[in-house]
Amino acid sequence: MNESKFKTMTREELKQYILTHRDDEEALGELLDRPYPANSILFPADMPMEEAHQVIMNNLHKTRQDDLPGI
Repeated sequence: MNESKFKTMTREELKQYILTHRDDEEALGELLDRPYPANSILFPADMPMEEAHQVIMNNLHKTRQDDLPGI
């Protein structure tokens, strides 16, 4: 597939393409070059699982509070 076609694909379309074309390094490179979605939670790979879980739960709780002001 032509590299310029990757740029017109949505993130989800590109992920689906990569799942069916696992050897396509250009497609993977395009996906990795794209910024993470705004709602992504990033933390170090070596963070202990319990701490990562707490980070995720805190973000979930904050999101729910933001979605339901006054509660």
